[in-house]
Amino acid sequence: MFVLQAVAVVALLFLINVTLVRNDTRQTVRDARQNLLEQGAALSINMTTGLAHRAIVGQAIAATLERFPDLSEQDFDHLAAELRGDMQDILNIALAPELVVTLVYPLAPNRSVIGLDYHSRPDFLESVKQALESGEIVVAGPDKLVQGGTGLIMRVPVEIRNANGLDEQGIVSVVIDDKAFFAASGLKVESEGIQMAIRRDTDTAGSPQMIFGEPSVFAASPVISTIVVGNEIWQLALCPTAGWPAIGDRANRIRAVTVVAMLVAVSLLLLVNRLRRRSETARRQLVDAIDALDDGFALFDSDDRLVICNEKYRKLYGDGADLLVPGRLYREIGEAGLAHGLFPEAIGREREWLENHMRFHLNPKKTIIQKLQDGTWMRIVERRTSDGGTVGFRVDITELKRARETAEAANRAMTEFLNNINHEIRTPLSAIVGFIRFLARPETLKSHQALKNLIADPSSDKAQLSAAIDSYVAETKTFASRVETSATHLAELVHDTLDMAKIQNGVLDINPQSVDLTATIADCVQQFAHEADKKGVRINHFTQPVTIWADPLRLRQILINVIGNAVKFTDAGSVGISCKQDARYTSIIIADTGCGIAAKHLPHIFQKFWQVDGSVTRAHGGTGLGLAISRELMELHGGKIDVISDPGAGSTFTLRFPRVASEGG
Repeated sequence: MFVLQAVAVVALLFLINVTLVRNDTRQTVRDARQNLLEQGAALSINMTTGLAHRAIVGQAIAATLERFPDLSEQDFDHLAAELRGDMQDILNIALAPELVVTLVYPLAPNRSVIGLDYHSRPDFLESVKQALESGEIVVAGPDKLVQGGTGLIMRVPVEIRNANGLDEQGIVSVVIDDKAFFAASGLKVESEGIQMAIRRDTDTAGSPQMIFGEPSVFAASPVISTIVVGNEIWQLALCPTAGWPAIGDRANRIRAVTVVAMLVAVSLLLLVNRLRRRSETARRQLVDAIDALDDGFALFDSDDRLVICNEKYRKLYGDGADLLVPGRLYREIGEAGLAHGLFPEAIGREREWLENHMRFHLNPKKTIIQKLQDGTWMRIVERRTSDGGTVGFRVDITELKRARETAEAANRAMTEFLNNINHEIRTPLSAIVGFIRFLARPETLKSHQALKNLIADPSSDKAQLSAAIDSYVAETKTFASRVETSATHLAELVHDTLDMAKIQNGVLDINPQSVDLTATIADCVQQFAHEADKKGVRINHFTQPVTIWADPLRLRQILINVIGNAVKFTDAGSVGISCKQDARYTSIIIADTGCGIAAKHLPHIFQKFWQVDGSVTRAHGGTGLGLAISRELMELHGGKIDVISDPGAGSTFTLRFPRVASEGG
């Protein structure tokens, strides 16, 4: 762009320079021509005046002869000398009655002219006849003179009365030294760089007769001045010896100024371009910096029109981003956003919402939280600028909101877990403590008292004693069994808690190996057979041999958690366990016909401490860690656990273990 601008400016200045130089050249030529015209006019006046003075000499002699035809030679000489005066360029004055020279002044240098008959000189006769026929003065020449040299010959017609009383035509000739005359008039072939030339202006077809100078002067577009000589016109031409100026007097200055102007213009362009680049760079840096912000940013001017906003700000408005164009009023953006349904909280009260929002925008002193149509939560922070504008930030706090909700949910789950674990721990502990107290004080047992009484009774027989002992042992075993069951349950609670702690700390290791899956599942099913029988729930499982690559202890833990939940939450019907294998996975499918899980709870059931609700937990027991531990253990195996459920119809859990080359089955 800079190069194009520079070229355009230079081209424009060059054209201006060419125009100015051309105009200056024309003006210089006009000035030169005007100067020569003035010189030519002065020369023309000088020559016209000089020729007029010399014509007067001839006319005075002619007039004298017409009055005094018998003028003596002495009188003629005296008259001619008087008239000639200081005009030394007049070579001679001759009288030729009947066209034959009879008198000449001065005689000595011009004696050879006496007796000259013009009839015998055709070169002279033409100008003589012209003067006689026209009755006006004719200037001939420059011609070669009889006495030698060249000169201008001024022919003055005269009528002289002869002795017989008849008028005879004659000619008074005034011979002028052309070189001396021209020099006296200021005319030179070349003077101070000026060429001069004179020619007769003739209407005849031939070339004009040169009188002075070179014909080339007339071919050089000269300035022309006219000289009226008798009945003819001479043209005086002047032109510069070196020709007319090809370039003006101020051309170099114009060019110098143009070059300076070009340099200044290009420098200014360079400066402006550099400033523009800096401004553009600064603008881009500002835009990039604004776009780099994690938060939405917008700037409104003092008229509340949008100046700039970043991409994050635009994205927050989703489909309404096309509303964010520079120059749009903040109110218009709000109205358009309402039209697009961007603000769910405003539905049904759009006008009230907009007015409240505008009050906040025009006097921003607090932070507000706003929810958008797509579920995004924004914290809006706006401040006024010193020039009356408004700068605003839109902070996406959706993740913060979700994190807070998740934390609150986790806190609730932890509270529920603590309540449950409190119940789960207290129940077996209470049972253990109670039964241990009985065992510690056997005398409180009815069977012990009965046995003691029989032993003290001498009449008791052996059979009665044996029966009493069996009753005492049976009651003791019952209490001990209940203590064992409660202790086992308590140990499982502790183990689950410790396992979750290990998983969270990343210190739980697995030792995968080839495991008989069929036998492991059969053993797990047997563990829940009694509970299932009490509820009338059937447990169906596959019997075909299947081998899996897993940690046997953790595999059993996973199966017990999932199968145990299936039996626990199924009050009637069945629990089915099947197996599928493909090239990548061995899948264990555990399906029950229990109460099922609502769709809204499915994303959370594998979270630690999470349970559907407290009533279900209290009805069925549990800590809420089993499925969370199972998911973590599946991921440690490189597998995954999925669930689908239909509330009221049951749930299906799928355990997918990756297959390895060493697996059998």
